This record gives sequence, C-alpha cells and structure tokens, in this order.
Amino acid sequence: MTGCVWGECEKDADPSLTDELCVWHSEDPKKPHGPFEDELAGFFDVADAWIDGWHVPVKVDFAGTRTARKVWNDIDIADATFIEAVDFARIQPVIMEISRTTFKASVSFASSDFTHLEHLRFDGITFEGVTVFDQVTFDDMSFSNCHFRGGATFKNAKARRLQFGSCRFDGVTEFEQFSTSDSTAFLECVFAGPTTLLTTAMSRVHFARCDVAELRLSGGAFLASAEFHSVEWPREGLPEEREARRAASGYADRWYPTGDPNDVTDAEGLKVIFQRQARSSFTTRALQDAERLYRELRRSADNHRYWQDSSYFYKRELEMRRLAAGPGHSFRNALRRNIGCVEGWFALLSDYGTSLQRPLAWLGVLLLVVYPTFFAALGVTDNGLVYRLAIPPSLSEWLGAQLSLVALSTSMAALMPASSTTVLSPLAQLAVISLRVIGPLLAFLITLAIRTRFRR
Repeated sequence: MTGCVWGECEKDADPSLTDELCVWHSEDPKKPHGPFEDELAGFFDVADAWIDGWHVPVKVDFAGTRTARKVWNDIDIADATFIEAVDFARIQPVIMEISRTTFKASVSFASSDFTHLEHLRFDGITFEGVTVFDQVTFDDMSFSNCHFRGGATFKNAKARRLQFGSCRFDGVTEFEQFSTSDSTAFLECVFAGPTTLLTTAMSRVHFARCDVAELRLSGGAFLASAEFHSVEWPREGLPEEREARRAASGYADRWYPTGDPNDVTDAEGLKVIFQRQARSSFTTRALQDAERLYRELRRSADNHRYWQDSSYFYKRELEMRRLAAGPGHSFRNALRRNIGCVEGWFALLSDYGTSLQRPLAWLGVLLLVVYPTFFAALGVTDNGLVYRLAIPPSLSEWLGAQLSLVALSTSMAALMPASSTTVLSPLAQLAVISLRVIGPLLAFLITLAIRTRFRR
C-alpha cells in the first residue's frame, strides 16, 4: 500500500477505490462516509477544521444546533470539494482559508460574523448551488475569480469594504438592502443571470469593465452617485428596457372568448376593456421606470465625465419617453409616439441629437428638392423671371432655374432678407415662413450632433 499521490497527504491510499487515492481525497462516489462523519464530529468539538483538498461526500454543518454564533479557531477548506450541502451559518472564525473550493450543492453563510478577520478572500471558488450570505457581517472582504452558477443572495449583508474581481454570476443574484461603510467594487465581472440591487445604497458602489447584460439597477438608491467605468452596456438596452418593450409589444393582444371580436357579451366586453386599461397602465409605468433609470445613469455619467455613456443614456431615456407616449401596435398609438410628441420628431430628424448625417440629409433634401419645387408651384418672380412647374425647353435652362430657386431657398433658410426684385405669392410667403423655422432648427441639430461627437 503506497501513500496518497494528492499533495503531501500522509494517509495511505486505498486500492479498493477507483482512483486508488486515500478516502479523504478520492473522488470515488462509492467510498465510505463513516470516516468523514467521525472526523467532522471531532472537528466540531475542538473548533478546528482542516479539510484542505478533501472530497467530502456528506453534508457538513459548521453551525451545529446552537442558536448563538459558533466560534471557530481555524477553518481550512482550500482545494476541497463538497458534494452535499454545507452550512456555515452563525459562525465566527478567527482564521479561515478558503480558495479553489468547489461547492456542488447549496452553501449558507447566513448570519455569520467575519469582522475578526483582517482580510478574508474567497479565491477561485465555484458555487454550483444556491449560495446564501444573508445578514453576514464583513470587515474587508474580496471575491476573486469566483463563479456563482446557482444564484446567490446578500440580503441585509454589511461590510466595511467589499470587492468582486473577475467573478461571474450565472444564477439569480440578489443584493437586497446590502450596505458598505467604505466601498463596494465590481471589477471585470459578468452578470449573465438576473441580478438585482433592491434598496441597496449605490453611493459607494463602483463598476469597472463589467458585462451588465442582466444587471437590474432600477431598485438601487442614490444611483446617480455610483460610478460605471468602461462598462459594456448591452446594445439592446438594459433588462428594464427589454422587459418594458416586451410589455409594449404584447399590449396589442386582444382577449375574446371565441377568437371572434364580434362575439363579446356585455360582461365580457367590460372584461376586455378592463384588461386593456390595466395592460396600458402597466406598460406605460414600465416604460416610465426605464426612463427614470436611464436618467439616473446619465446623471452618474455626467458626474464622472463619461461623455460617451452619457450620450448613450440620454438617447435611451428619450426613447423610453417616446414609447411611453403611445405604447402598443395600434395606428393611433403609433401616431402618438412618432408624430404626436416632441421626442418623435427629435428622433426622426436627428436620432436624438446624436446623428450628424440625418439633419444634413433632411436639410439637403429640403433646400435642393422640396422648397425649390414649392416655390415654382406656388408662384415666384425673381429679376423679372417667373418660375413655374413646366417641362423645360432645355437642360441648361432647367439647371439655371433650379440653381436660382436653390439659392432662394438657401437665403430664406439662412434668415436673409428677400431681394427687392423677388416677388412672392401669398402661399410662397407661407412657405418662406416655414423654411425660416425649419432651416435654423436643422442647423441647431447639426451643431448639437457635432458637439456630441467632440464630447466623446
């Protein structure tokens, strides 16, 4: 019988196990459980646990049956693998080593006190089950290269300083009423599962180079004081926007008992009306909540001078406001959100002040095509020449007349006075008034787009 090949283990290998390691380090699922139960009971009596590298097939309870906190002198579970659930609830360790540990099932640290540790670091931990840190108290705590696959909760947890570095959250993660007296930092983290920050104070929270595809920020307090540095914002919008858009897309659905809109009794007709009103109210509220979220994020970006993010949030904020003006697929609501509100025109003319090409294209079409055609159709006389819509005798004459009308349109758009030799019909004068409004407006939108580009 030879020694176990795992590390510097002094235990003898067991040839009856499939991998021929010792019972403590073997991954054989059929290995005996009795030695683990006896050893863990002894650990609990002396308040010391050295389980580094073990492959533990039984449930582990570090809390025991006591209601008060259990003080442990030393807990070493580095490189260990726990197959069943582990309970660290209500513990107070003096020394704790936890790195490269794998929890195959759920693990709970609820109501534990880690303030006696100068710095506690969870390094390279894999949490495959649900992880609970509810009501835990930390001093200086860091999670590095940890993988939360089964979800995690940090409800009412408190810390002086907390840092998550290169961590991945795949399951549902809740930071509810989580607070830090110093700072909380998420560095290069990936939020692939739904993550909420309900009623969590964000004034001391910092995100850097994170993927926030499933991060829900709407529940956080003081969001404008948080910092988001080089964050990868999803192109399709934050989860709050995506959910609001899904609600808006479903708003056009109709409920009828037989699928026939004409087959509705009075009572059923009232039910249809109430359902439509409730759906409309919910959809509008969801869009308004998304608008408020983007407004707070824009304020945060402005406070930290992240101009590119500020432009992104400004655009999403106005888009949510436009959609809230007319949610649903009906023709009337489409008119409301596209033509019947200022945001609709702002989006149409300049993509909310972020596009330089769009107002330039609009201005070019108006000055080169639309208004020269209007002036020729409505009646204009310039330098004794009468312009009208007709088939030109030659290309050169049409080109000369077109250039003259383009020059007239340009001068009117630039707010220049009309020449003394120019005579306008009453309808042409109305066209000039509209051009004197539209021209400066498009020039302003062009200036706004240029300013936005230089701010980036």
